[in-house]
This record gives sequence, C-alpha cells and structure tokens, in this order.
Amino acid sequence: MSTKVPPNNEDQEIDLSVISQKINIFFQGISTSIFRIIQFFIRNWIIVLILFLAGFGLGWFLDSTQKSYKHEIIVAPNFGSTDYLYAKIELINSKINEGDTLFLKNNVGIQQPQNLKIIEVKPVADVYNFIKNKPENFELIKLMAEDGDIKKVLEDNMTSKNYTYQTIILSTKKKIAEDNLIKPLLKYLNTTDYYNKIQKEIYKNIEVKMKQNDSIIK
Repeated sequence: MSTKVPPNNEDQEIDLSVISQKINIFFQGISTSIFRIIQFFIRNWIIVLILFLAGFGLGWFLDSTQKSYKHEIIVAPNFGSTDYLYAKIELINSKINEGDTLFLKNNVGIQQPQNLKIIEVKPVADVYNFIKNKPENFELIKLMAEDGDIKKVLEDNMTSKNYTYQTIILSTKKKIAEDNLIKPLLKYLNTTDYYNKIQKEIYKNIEVKMKQNDSIIK
C-alpha cells in the first residue's frame, strides 16, 4: 500500500502568489527608500552642500599638513664613531623638537629648517658581517641569546651600534633639494672638532704601528 499523497496544485499556486507578493513588497520598499533619500537631499541641499565643502576643505588641509617626505642615507661610521653619530643625531632631533631653526641653519647648515620634522638613525642589521671572522662577536650573541629572543638581541642597542652600516632617516614636510639637506648634514657630521680629533689620534696610532712594524722587520 502506498503512503504518498498526491501533490495539491492549489497549495503550490498559493505559495507562488505569496512569494510574488513578498518580492513586490521588497522592491517597493527599496523604491520608497530611494525616493525618501532624494526628497531629503532636495529639502536639505544647502546643509548637504555645506557638509560636502567642509569635508573637502578638511581633507585638503590634512593632506597638505600631514604629508611628509622620507629621506634615507646609509653611512659607515669610521674610527669607531658610531656613538658619536648617534649622539649628534639625537642632538639635531632635540633641536627640531624645540623649534631651534637658528641652530639647524647656522650650525648644521640645513636650509629651510622649519621644513624638517624628525631625524633618526637606525642600524642596517648585518649579522653575517658582524660575526664574520670575529668569533668573539659570535660568542657574545650566543651568550646574550640564552636569556632572550635572538631577534631582540640583534636589534639591541649594544649590538646594533657595532654594525658596519647605519641609516640616517629624515622626514620633511615638503620636497627639498639634496644640496639643502643631505650635503650640509654630512658636512656637519664630518667636520666637527670632536670628530677631527678622533681622526688625528687614529692616524697617529697608525703611524706609530707602521714605524714599529718597520723596525721589527729591519
């Protein structure tokens, strides 16, 4: 004996009509919402125009004031002068924060000093050259890594200052020519009295060692 009930065509027609009504109601609701939005803009077009202009003006202002240009210089401190480099960059950055444009222009030689936002120095992490042919450096990193993350050790201030190359990063509000920013900065770093004294002492030590080597060979 079969238990299947024959399909009722009238029920199917009722279901289709209900679905059709719901679809029509849905589209009518969308049309009504669009019409109300258009009416709102027509009634309040002055307020909408003011808000649009205010948003455009605020965006233009933020874009013009917050825009910055990034400049990077890779340097190799000579004569063990990495600490000197970091100290000088920190000094310049403090003058920027203080708004001391006279120091930046007269002492450092940077033109348009008010254009400068920040200056910092970061190491170029080159651990391979750091430990190459230097077993003491390799042992130092191993020892420091025992109590912490190796990545933090490599980026640690004590380790990073011993890397060969350092990156000087400058941020300016507007575009600026190399002659007005980069060259004066490098000249300032290379011609201070302290750095010149270090150079002379290093040269003297090298000359003494050369003379000692010559006397030993003879």
